[in-house]
Amino acid sequence: PPDCAPPDCAPPDCAPPDCALRRARSLRGRARVARARYCLEEHGCSLHTFFDRARGHAGTVLLVRDAELGALFGAFAPCEWRACKGFYGSGETLLFSLRPKRQVLRWTGANSYFMLSDESSLAIGAGGCFGLWLSADFAHGSAGECETFDAGMVAPAREFRCAAIEVYGLVAPSVLADD
Repeated sequence: PPDCAPPDCAPPDCAPPDCALRRARSLRGRARVARARYCLEEHGCSLHTFFDRARGHAGTVLLVRDAELGALFGAFAPCEWRACKGFYGSGETLLFSLRPKRQVLRWTGANSYFMLSDESSLAIGAGGCFGLWLSADFAHGSAGECETFDAGMVAPAREFRCAAIEVYGLVAPSVLADD
C-alpha cells in the first residue's frame, strides 16, 4: 500500500477519555494536543464533510458511540483521512474500545490493510472482515476480528447503529501558538 499522504462538539458522555488521547499522542512520538475536527451531530452525516474537516491532520482519533448499547470505541489513524482507492496508513494504526471494556488492538504484522476510505464507506483493518467499518451516511457500521489487528472486536456487537461519531485531530502545541 502507498505511504501516508501528507470547537468542542462532544456530548459530555462521549468526550474522549484522557487515556485514549495520551496513548494516541505517545504513538506519534511527540506531545500533541487534541482538537475537535468532526462531530456527526454538528457537521452532519457526510463523508465529504468528514474528509474536509479531518484534512491536514496526520494523526486523528476516531470515536464511535453505539446507539443500542452505548459502547464507545474507535481508532487511532496516523495518516490523514482521504478518499482513496486502496489501503493506506502504517503500523501505528490501532483500534480501541473504551466502554464497556477497555482494550487496544495493535497491528499483528500479518498484512498492511490499515485504512480504507472512499465515497461509500471507511474501514480500518481487514483480512477475513473489516476491524471497523462505517457506512457513508454514518448511520451504521460493523466490527469484526481481522488479520490486521490483535484478536478481538472493538464493538460489543458485530453490527451496530451509530449514535455519535467524532474525530479529534492531533496537533503539535506549536501549531496552537500560531492560531
